[in-house]
Amino acid sequence: MAVRKDLPLLASAIQKAMQSVTAREKTEITRKWLGRNFESFENSTLLIRAMIICFIILSLILIWNYSLRREVNQRKKAEAEADAANIAKSKFLANMSHELRTPLNAIIGFSDAMLVGIAGEIKEQKQKDYLNDIRSSGEHLSTVINDILDLSKIEAGKWRLNITEFVLNNSINETINMMMPLADQKNISLKYQCEFENADLKVKSDIHVLKRILINILSNAIKFTENNGNVYCRAYLKGNSINIEIIDDGIGIPSSRLDKVLHPFEQVQEGYDLNEEGTGLGLAIVNELLNLIDGALILESEVSKGTKVTITIPK
Repeated sequence: MAVRKDLPLLASAIQKAMQSVTAREKTEITRKWLGRNFESFENSTLLIRAMIICFIILSLILIWNYSLRREVNQRKKAEAEADAANIAKSKFLANMSHELRTPLNAIIGFSDAMLVGIAGEIKEQKQKDYLNDIRSSGEHLSTVINDILDLSKIEAGKWRLNITEFVLNNSINETINMMMPLADQKNISLKYQCEFENADLKVKSDIHVLKRILINILSNAIKFTENNGNVYCRAYLKGNSINIEIIDDGIGIPSSRLDKVLHPFEQVQEGYDLNEEGTGLGLAIVNELLNLIDGALILESEVSKGTKVTITIPK
């Protein structure tokens, strides 16, 4: 309560009146003006329903959390088992490769030695043919083993890139020259054209991986091209990428098998009579190696007309 300063008598009267209020009256005033009345919750059915709904929701959350935890544990267990299986597979392949390569090298070496006449001249042509078959079979088996080991190493993440800067045109030329004797055996015309404005264009990548990719594609092109056929390679820039095309006029690939040949152990054509069997790993390895160097592969083909393989790598 307040009074104007120019009314001191009124202020004194009010003060005396307030002082005359007893403690009981003060309590009554306080109870009347500051007390609150709480209404009781009469609808107990609604409260029970709300509690049941909350219990159901909480139960569902707990069940969902438990199922997620169980699924995570199962996935962790499956991943651990897969990792253990991969480690065991890698160890097995490493051991088997050593055990197989040693006798294979001996077989190939002894057959070569006998063919050149180190242990005495072999006069019978049939015996020479047998030795040639032994050597070629041993070399083929060695190639299969190497391909399996390389693919296993890539899939296990054990392949280590060695990034350097090199002249791309020189590397392609070296690879073409390496494949020339194979093409000459079938009288296949193997040509290469560089369409870079700067023939000394340098790239940063793994030169051995790139050469391995080109060797696999070129060897496939030569293998699946008939005698006196043509294999053509060209390199050019397209946007921020370098494209390398390898085109042949060989047997081609059926459209139903274009996707399959990029998977391990898939042949270009089923039931096709080839002088040399393939491992079914060449394009699968190419695809995996391109992924390692951020490249890509485009496969186009038509049966009896040929195949075009385009690989793209970052500029």
